[in-house]
Amino acid sequence: MLTREEPDNTTGSQPIIDIVVSDEMLEDFIFCPRLAHLKWAQGEIAPDSDYGDADGAGKTGITPQSSKTWMTWDAVGVSIGIERLEHRGGESLPVRTHSAASTEATFLEADALVLCLQGLVLRANSHLCNSGLVHYTDTEKIISIDFDGTLIARTYDSVFGLRKTLTSSKTPAPTPDENRCTQCQYAGICMPDEIAFIGATVPDKLATDEDIVENAEVRRLVPARDDGIPLYVQTQGAVLSKRDQTVEVRANNEIAAQVRLMDLSQVCIYGNVQITTQAVRAFCSRDIPICYFSRGGWFYGITKSTMGRNVTVRMEQYKATADPDRALSISKRFVAGKVKNCRTLLRRNCPDCDASVLSKMSEYIEKAMSIDNMATLLGIEGAAASLYFGNFGALLSSTAGFDFRARNRRPPKDPVNAVLSYLYSMLVKDLTIIALATGLDPYAGFYHQPLQGRPALALDLMEEFRPLICDSTAIRLINTSALKESDFSRLGNGVIMSDNARRKVISAYENRMDTLVTHPIFGYAISYRRVLSVQARLVARWLLGEINDYPPFCTR
Repeated sequence: MLTREEPDNTTGSQPIIDIVVSDEMLEDFIFCPRLAHLKWAQGEIAPDSDYGDADGAGKTGITPQSSKTWMTWDAVGVSIGIERLEHRGGESLPVRTHSAASTEATFLEADALVLCLQGLVLRANSHLCNSGLVHYTDTEKIISIDFDGTLIARTYDSVFGLRKTLTSSKTPAPTPDENRCTQCQYAGICMPDEIAFIGATVPDKLATDEDIVENAEVRRLVPARDDGIPLYVQTQGAVLSKRDQTVEVRANNEIAAQVRLMDLSQVCIYGNVQITTQAVRAFCSRDIPICYFSRGGWFYGITKSTMGRNVTVRMEQYKATADPDRALSISKRFVAGKVKNCRTLLRRNCPDCDASVLSKMSEYIEKAMSIDNMATLLGIEGAAASLYFGNFGALLSSTAGFDFRARNRRPPKDPVNAVLSYLYSMLVKDLTIIALATGLDPYAGFYHQPLQGRPALALDLMEEFRPLICDSTAIRLINTSALKESDFSRLGNGVIMSDNARRKVISAYENRMDTLVTHPIFGYAISYRRVLSVQARLVARWLLGEINDYPPFCTR
């Protein structure tokens, strides 16, 4: 056990240390214990963490070699990297450098404790060290910090607290700090305000209560939209290659498009499109997923550098999928969220719909939240879907020239179903990417049972967004006459879209994903693509026990 007394580093008997503590880990712990747990226990990587080099290496989590001086103290399980050492009168002084002085006490405390830890390690390695220096390069100001008994005791306590935090299976609660969270790269993963707000809210209301957002005081700590853009390539015979820090798309021996690597969020290739090994390596090094589709839009799979490093959340996910009660608990909320959003779409866009339809949909929402077995839930969802699609044709303009009678697929037998299937495939792709980035296994679902090759969790997450993203996009494409009968042709017993029609659908889908929407629970405005990420993070927080129930995304 780590105590305040300085261990004897000369004995041959060494304690068993399960976690090696570094000065970087200690600094994170002082800043925020929750951050330290997310980063060092769960293995999370901030979305904008970039260790890139000249060859385009990116968010791989592999830190390049630095010029730090590395030392260890095996007796207490500490490994440190000293930025700079100064030698004065036979004494070694560790130095920490900052570009500008900070007035926040947390940062000053971190400097003192990290320097003291470095000093203790220097002592354990036969250096004389009684103080350290903080150097601010903007003013050339240098502050000397003496390693007195009080500071040494606080340092031992901090190292002990850090190790206790990292060995705990429970993530520390968010720190209620107005300034610290806004400066943290991990705010989108941590979700401090969201977790605190859900914890203070009656869970049973989250699936259906539309007024709960009025009492929300949740800050938006991430950008409203993603900076990266997807690249879609569907020209048959096209070749993707990398030139310097740019991706080139060549078709018919001519450059059809050029996109900077730093601007990409994902690459989607359809049918017979080639990609060079150099491009694949560049995408993997920057954590840019490559998604493969058939020419008609069937989502085949994905190439990604690695799955999210948070093994803990996947272990909890597998436990939940094997637990009928937990699986049913979250499945009810997926289905209730979907049915509610379907009802909202009918209410908004179908003034001629019979009032009994909306009443029946409300009844299905209540039943979905109250049933006690998965078979009944499947029946409720099927009945609600039948009622919804039975009235979906009334949402389409009579002048558009498209007739919709029922949902069908594999293959879709009419133009409207062809568009819906294509949009659903794109949404599954995006949720597979997001699940992987969150550390979840997209193939281990709760409601959709795992089958070989089926991204069951992505399909679970997709349920509440089918009407909001895909169905609404299809309605808009048809009612604005963006798609015409000439954009479709019959193949066998199914209907397919032309290349031009697919371009229109992709463009409309991306416009919808980039649309800002007010989150019905948290009250801030973010894009639909950001919403997908937020909801996946909430599933992860539910799995880890930070929130009691998953709150589905339901618009008013």
